[in-house]
Amino acid sequence: QELFHSELAALSMQKSGFTVCSLPELDLPLAEGRLPDLELISEALATLSTVRSSVGLPILVTTEKGFHQPLPDPKILEAMTRRVRVGDRMDMEKAMTDLVAFGYEKQPQTVSGRGQFARRGGILDLFPFQGESPLRLEFNGNEIESIRVFDLARQTSVNTLSEATWVGLDFSAIGRDGTCLSDYLKGEY
Repeated sequence: QELFHSELAALSMQKSGFTVCSLPELDLPLAEGRLPDLELISEALATLSTVRSSVGLPILVTTEKGFHQPLPDPKILEAMTRRVRVGDRMDMEKAMTDLVAFGYEKQPQTVSGRGQFARRGGILDLFPFQGESPLRLEFNGNEIESIRVFDLARQTSVNTLSEATWVGLDFSAIGRDGTCLSDYLKGEY
């Protein structure tokens, strides 16, 4: 599955116009006290976010088990998604409260992996569950002044963004209502 996904992704870079994403098997629901594999959860969230936001339907690579596995209800995932733009007004304290409610873990100084956030003065660093890189939001009061992607090791900015999205996840909500990938694809075929 990974090799096939990699080859399709390479082809999509050569021929623009379509997106390739992979939905891994998540081994859910989780047993009591067992933590999810954050890399798999991150890949799944990125895929589900892409499916929900794509203009056209992306090419999806998964297994039969991956297609039928329990997933979060699309409405819950939408409710736990935040999109921000430079210039937006946002109360940083409320943003941090939302991040905790979304399953993110507060760190004292810096983030080191997915699902974490940290505040230093007017700067909020967060590593989205579905993201490939961490984000740095710089505030001037309650206004987002800049959004940057940064390098974890060097803690330096790599790229400036005009907008960013992060997704939260309530692991206890997965699988309770029978949602699977077909619920994300309704009306697409």
